[in-house]
Amino acid sequence: MMSIHEKEEALFKRWEEFAKSRGDVNFAPDGLLYRGDATAGDEPEGDKWVWGTVPADEEKRWNDARRRLLIVTKDLNNGDDDKLTPWDIRIETGYKNTPAKDFDWWDCIKFYRSLRMWSYGLLKTKDNGEYPSFEEVANMDNSAPFYLEAPIARMNVKKECGGGVVYDSVLSEHIKNYKDYIIEQLDIYDKADIIFASGKVIYKYIIDDYFTGYKKIKDWITVSYGDREWINYSPSIKKIVICGYHPSHRYGHEFAYNQMMKPFSECVKMLWGNE
Repeated sequence: MMSIHEKEEALFKRWEEFAKSRGDVNFAPDGLLYRGDATAGDEPEGDKWVWGTVPADEEKRWNDARRRLLIVTKDLNNGDDDKLTPWDIRIETGYKNTPAKDFDWWDCIKFYRSLRMWSYGLLKTKDNGEYPSFEEVANMDNSAPFYLEAPIARMNVKKECGGGVVYDSVLSEHIKNYKDYIIEQLDIYDKADIIFASGKVIYKYIIDDYFTGYKKIKDWITVSYGDREWINYSPSIKKIVICGYHPSHRYGHEFAYNQMMKPFSECVKMLWGNE
């Protein structure tokens, strides 16, 4: 039986070849995050030390975990630098690359601060729905090291590097063109209990096209909070799909965290509260 990483590599080889045939370049692989030690290597890259992790026991952690998290976002943001070489998201640490070979849990961009807090809260919620306070998750001494250890897979539906913004129409067209590859990668992480979808386009694709259309799972129950439909859960397969903010959202961290965790905790109680 192929390992998760072997499945990823086989898929990415075919995916990248197809992308190149369409003129899409700068392919950035992703997947089950590596759980080896974080290192900056022996030499800086240019004027900065670049941090990354190495493969280790992440597949065992994933298979043995009480719950697993799949985070699905749009693409790797390379800003306005078209010359940036794509990098493998599986090595990510959230550390800020600096001229000094050192790191500070608290010194990171909003994208990773959000992912750390959200992952900590989602995976540490108890079966009775009790979830960590904002103060607990906002403490980077708690959530930053947790992010480097937890059973998390990271997947972009668009593997080509992009800028700070991708319009919904462009993202929807890309998903349509690469749907077979996206479905195959989602299948690799079938054990994920919690799926965080960044934005409505990705969320609707996962619920409507992947689960309802492809997997024929139709017992989804929607949980709303305020004026937003945040979450769907399925009693038959015991999975939760979250329609989340982008990790670089413009809201305050506390607001974004509580908006997600309150309806999420209700889903957890419904699925696992009586076990």
